[in-house]
Amino acid sequence: MCLVLLVSNANAKILNNGSDRVVAVVSGSVITQQELEARLELAKRQINQAIPKDQLPAIYQKILNDLINEEVQRQFATKHNIEVTDSELDLAIAEIEKRNGWSHGAFYAIAKNIESTAKAKIRSDLVRQKIIDRRLRSRVNVSKAEIDRLIDNINSDNSTEKKIHQIFIEVDKKSQEKQVAKQMRQIYNDLASDPSKFVQYAKNFDSDSTFKESVDDLGWFGEGELTPDLDKALKKLNKGQMSQPILTNNGWHILYVEDVRQPNKLDTTPVQEYQLYKVTYTFDKETDKAKQLETFKEMVADFDTMGDAEELVLKNADKDAFSNSMALGWVKEKNLPPAAAKQIQALEINGFTAPIVQDDYVEVYHLTNKRETLPAKLQEYRNRIYSRLMSSRVELAARRFMRDLRRQAYIEIRL
Repeated sequence: MCLVLLVSNANAKILNNGSDRVVAVVSGSVITQQELEARLELAKRQINQAIPKDQLPAIYQKILNDLINEEVQRQFATKHNIEVTDSELDLAIAEIEKRNGWSHGAFYAIAKNIESTAKAKIRSDLVRQKIIDRRLRSRVNVSKAEIDRLIDNINSDNSTEKKIHQIFIEVDKKSQEKQVAKQMRQIYNDLASDPSKFVQYAKNFDSDSTFKESVDDLGWFGEGELTPDLDKALKKLNKGQMSQPILTNNGWHILYVEDVRQPNKLDTTPVQEYQLYKVTYTFDKETDKAKQLETFKEMVADFDTMGDAEELVLKNADKDAFSNSMALGWVKEKNLPPAAAKQIQALEINGFTAPIVQDDYVEVYHLTNKRETLPAKLQEYRNRIYSRLMSSRVELAARRFMRDLRRQAYIEIRL
């Protein structure tokens, strides 16, 4: 069972930046005031501006909670031989620079004097990802029926998508709910008179991601894409509105709707695709076309399988007349050759069209296979929904996992 001791006022400010007193103990390991101050400086550099004084108490508490989580996670990773190499860390830093459009080495310039803090945060993020990949992701599932239901929702006449932001405080112990609820109520009251300040406040408050833009911006969501408790609250919000504090299994949330839009309806009509092989014979302009056509018809008259067609092309590989013969792969119905479309559509699998004569060539098509696929935009939407639901559920599993680790740890908070 987790033992959490609050040794002083949780909202007290840290006054002496020069001291290195212990602000928390996690199963024998300590977190110092200097570590806390360095992480606060990192948060300031992430948002590239100062943090208002009235937000500092809540942000100090949030950062300390993050540091405790990272130490609990580090101890678990050490026990189970999960580690991040220096080369993996270097690759992650390079990716951060690339993602933000920075030049090589810009990370170290931005993190000047707090390099070890910034690198420790990135290393912790990578450890967390490894724990998720090895321990949690395989336990999460998103069914086809769930995605089908969301597609039905977006195709309904009254469907909307909302661009949302959130402020979130994790609760890892039942006894903390009231304390965090009081803190969230204060945040809500501070923002209630002008919800438009929510976006900037959320940026200041979020320290979960290192050197990422718009870390508070959850993006556009339709009905059913969030967890049930959040989805229920989101339904009631219009543009510019903020929710009351919402308690979920993870902790307390406040949502804000920046914008609302009507999504385009999705075409769900299946797309027919054909897997084709063509044998093309290009006419020699110096030779009688009718004779060449008759010769070609005799060549293909006994075709029974694609192997017969391939054998003919292979035998005549040194002749320019057959150089345009090839496997076409999968071809969508709308992209079928106009002169051959009707014949191809009528074919059974392994069938051949009759010779199709054009001005400069003649060709036959073999139907190797056919299938129905989803329209591109529909498949793109299905992939998006699957990714979001998976991400949401993996994150939920990760938070539950961290909550359980914290409950098994000895945690003493001295802030």
